[in-house]
Amino acid sequence: MKTTAPFIVTAAALLLASCGEDARQARGFRLPEGDIQAGEAAFAELKCTLCHSVEGVDFAGIAPGTGHVLGGEVRRVQTYGELVTAVIDPNHSVASKYAANHPTPEGKPAEKSPMPSRNSTMTVRQLSDIVTFLHSRYREKGPEFPDYPGPYPMP
Repeated sequence: MKTTAPFIVTAAALLLASCGEDARQARGFRLPEGDIQAGEAAFAELKCTLCHSVEGVDFAGIAPGTGHVLGGEVRRVQTYGELVTAVIDPNHSVASKYAANHPTPEGKPAEKSPMPSRNSTMTVRQLSDIVTFLHSRYREKGPEFPDYPGPYPMP
């Protein structure tokens, strides 16, 4: 019994410590805390602005990209983990809109993203900062209800 008590106390402490963890936590994986301003700077430094613009952000002296606009009001905000995956593995999920508008020579929808991999040049700090920056630019769009001029109809 004496040998199991430290184990139980340690397990309980770990469980309590994990309560309240934010959406960035995935089982067995966590990036260092990111910085929004540093993420904005890294986004420009890594030339993400060549193809992307970020809603509500003006990158001084840089023309907005013509590709996918990031941020803004969306029905479902991507989780921190989904954003990390999109940055480090752009081919993981090619946007259906892009795939349909850029068919392969055989006429099939595109399966590869035009986004280049930055994995050999991007630091973990830059990744963490960029994902924190992007995550901060999204707002969840609430449900839309039609305006009714009077009382709701009764069944």
